[in-house]
Amino acid sequence: ATRSRKMKAGILFVFFNTVLAIIHWNEPTAQSQQGQTNGPCGGLPFFGAGQPVTTLQPGSLMVHWQEYTPRTGTPFRIALGVNGQDGFDDWILDDHIPHMNDDESIEYCWWITVPNINCPKCSLQLTAIATDALVNGTCCEWPTQDPSRACPSLYFSCANVVINGTEDPTTFKHTYTGETGPYRRENTTWLASSPTSFFLDQTAIKVQANPLNCTFPSNSNTIGLSFMTLIGLYLL
Repeated sequence: ATRSRKMKAGILFVFFNTVLAIIHWNEPTAQSQQGQTNGPCGGLPFFGAGQPVTTLQPGSLMVHWQEYTPRTGTPFRIALGVNGQDGFDDWILDDHIPHMNDDESIEYCWWITVPNINCPKCSLQLTAIATDALVNGTCCEWPTQDPSRACPSLYFSCANVVINGTEDPTTFKHTYTGETGPYRRENTTWLASSPTSFFLDQTAIKVQANPLNCTFPSNSNTIGLSFMTLIGLYLL
């Protein structure tokens, strides 16, 4: 479907990208309606007072998240924290979810598989890996022990969830068999379910790039947007 585009002033667009949250969970409901730049959940308390809690059943579940400030080619990752806001790397539910390049706020709809575990306090984490600052053909790592390979910026949203499964998570064997490895600019065509909500045929090829064909940039190839913004504002 053809969608209207809105012109944005370049300086203001870059500035807002650096200071405003870009994502948050819609379903399940996020701890906060503001996405966070500090991992793993923006410093928000786990199951804090007054925070929403969503009960999930094991099996297929369509989740929804909002992207307010689009970042071209930015992939997403969904992971689970069991009994806390940690251990997300051990409970990846899906990774390298490709971005829909658009210049307006949209909702993403995506199917995940909720593991059959009994977890009265779990955290469902959504991460946007902002690869838009990378030079085309280059990639970055997260998590990483090598700062020269680190992704330029990350955005997080977490939801408090209860999983009514039957297995003990300490003995449950969770295995993620999807794509892993370095992140790059990743995008594909999503289908409209409404003027502002989109879903993807998950049986199709998810991304339009081969991670093996990307290289890690030198420090001079990747410039943080916040640094660029400060320069721009100083010159003004």
